[in-house]
Amino acid sequence: MTNEPLVSVLVPVYNMERYLGQCLKALTEQTLESLEIIAIDDGSSDASPRMLAEWAQRDPRIRVITKPNSGYGDSMNRGLEQARGRYVGIVEPDDYPDLAMFQKLAKAALKHDADVVKCNYYLHFEDHEEILWNLHGFEYGKPFDPADMPGIVTTTPSIWTGLYRREFLEREGINFRPTPGAAFQDTSFSLKVWFAAERAVLLRRPMLHYRMDNPGSSSKTSDKVYTVCEELAEAYAFLEQRPRRKASFAPWFHVDKWGKYRWNYERIAPELHEEFAERMRAEYEAALAAGEIDWSAFERNSLFQLRYLLEAGAHAFAERYPESFPLDCEDDPFLQAAPAAEGPVPEGLSPAVTVIVPVFNTEPYVGECIASLKGQTYADFEAFVVDDASTDGSRAAAEAAIAGDERFTLIPRDENRGLSAVRNVALDRAKGEYVVFLDSDDYLCVDALEQLVRRARTQRLDELYFSGASFYEDDELRGRLREDFGQRTPCDDVFTGREMFTRFEERDEFFTQAALRMVRRGLLEEHGIRFREGILHEDILFTFQVLCVAQRSSFLDEPLYLRRLRSDSIMGKKRTVANIDGHFVSLQEMKRWLAENIDDVNPRFAAAVAKRIATWREVVAHDWNNDIALADREQYLAGLSPADRADFYVDIIGSGAAGDRVRREYSESGAYRLGSALVAGPRFVAGKLQSVADRL
Repeated sequence: MTNEPLVSVLVPVYNMERYLGQCLKALTEQTLESLEIIAIDDGSSDASPRMLAEWAQRDPRIRVITKPNSGYGDSMNRGLEQARGRYVGIVEPDDYPDLAMFQKLAKAALKHDADVVKCNYYLHFEDHEEILWNLHGFEYGKPFDPADMPGIVTTTPSIWTGLYRREFLEREGINFRPTPGAAFQDTSFSLKVWFAAERAVLLRRPMLHYRMDNPGSSSKTSDKVYTVCEELAEAYAFLEQRPRRKASFAPWFHVDKWGKYRWNYERIAPELHEEFAERMRAEYEAALAAGEIDWSAFERNSLFQLRYLLEAGAHAFAERYPESFPLDCEDDPFLQAAPAAEGPVPEGLSPAVTVIVPVFNTEPYVGECIASLKGQTYADFEAFVVDDASTDGSRAAAEAAIAGDERFTLIPRDENRGLSAVRNVALDRAKGEYVVFLDSDDYLCVDALEQLVRRARTQRLDELYFSGASFYEDDELRGRLREDFGQRTPCDDVFTGREMFTRFEERDEFFTQAALRMVRRGLLEEHGIRFREGILHEDILFTFQVLCVAQRSSFLDEPLYLRRLRSDSIMGKKRTVANIDGHFVSLQEMKRWLAENIDDVNPRFAAAVAKRIATWREVVAHDWNNDIALADREQYLAGLSPADRADFYVDIIGSGAAGDRVRREYSESGAYRLGSALVAGPRFVAGKLQSVADRL
């Protein structure tokens, strides 16, 4: 029928007079007009029925179903039966959507012929909101089969952030458990959707405001000890009916179940913990016997806790964890006592790492650099040593250093093309799961790759920042180049790249070097990211491009990289027009990206990018005014396009007009980090260097 709405939105209502008006207002003002709103009143005893009747009189798209109280699941099923839309959405009456939410969800559903579309959401408090990036770690904007990304089941159910094809729900028999008085029915519904859907799309933008301070919310009740178990059992029975998809989903179902059981354990009364722990133990013993447990899918703390439950039993588990078994290892004395590197590195693609070593006139150092790789405690890597037409004996030294080790490949180049081109040549040949960049006059600590791979695989990271230590060839250089990253704030959590950048920048802790992060190679390939050739300071733009698209980013606060600062390196030499141009090109690209994406970025991230651009402008202005001869300035400006020349006057020359006070304040601040790593005291650096030397 032509009058059928595109979207049906179900609103289950039970005594929600306080919030209902805000919810219905947001729904009736949706930019999507082809919408029906089905409100199911579950026997409310407050003013909710009267409010629903008044709203239905105002807007004919609102239909009200009134019934005796029979619970959330039955209400939702009544709504599904009455829905006429091609797609079905759900909004709880104490939450509210952005005005364009259903238009954007429906547009993506139609464009990609999706069974389900989901977005991120806001945690709404009375005095503020926070974004919950529930879907991060999975690619946005492209259709996928959830069976190919089964870890999606570990995301929060958040059924009210989705749009579901009605025909798909009916065909697969997906509805809600109608058990009267039960709770958490979104658990089995969400899992069934992931198990059955063959085309799903995720949207990055948060569009639903989920209220966190409603004291009447069912998620805050502390009874119903085994309700979540029954929901999960329902979902598992649904999965068993689809054996071809079970092979993919079952291991991740048990990871998700552990997270939900952790939440339930903390929610119920302490005197019930041992009883509930026994239920957990029995279920996981059965899953282990059925071959459905993949230990590598569990994060480290969950892995230890589950193994402890299976080995020590429910009584010992309840005694060790009287209140909760924590999500964070930091809060768990049992895990604090366990060494971080205990156990094998989780399995993954092999080689685990591609190490890229650009070489140009570093004959005295390249052998020691390669030796630090050969001495790694983790051996599953490949290394490309790319000589960029060195004019000294670097190529021969590198060739001698890698002789007999099949993990190393020497790529000789007859024409000097610069650092970006060299790295790109190696990236095009790389096969590793992750990529690490190592300059040929620097070192890696002996267990660097082992620590990096373990952390990246355990947390399923796109990029992993880490620390380093700098050492200088002479005191003059130490006084001229300030490198101080010793005060960065430790961080074990997973963020998006944009959130990680914002976190660093707001603390004046950001650094740009590609050599101080490990990047998932698939991320670079998916987004076509390479180094910009023909410029210096290429790390600026590369780092920015990666952090803009990384969905899972973290920081390992360990000095794994040992960086040599010498007078004839790029950083040690006096600034030239090439340095100016490299910075300016990168800043222009960052500005363009921000202008094109300003509607879709978090304001804090936009402010952090602006702050970083301003910092680098000051750096370039300082170099322009102090190191570049007048004739070189005139020649450089003449070669710019009119638009770029105008930007250069505003952004760089204008910045320089601030005078010596800004220069002085900047040089004394923690933001002076153009191309820097962590510096520590001489004794610390010497100790690290000796440690590397002793273990090579």
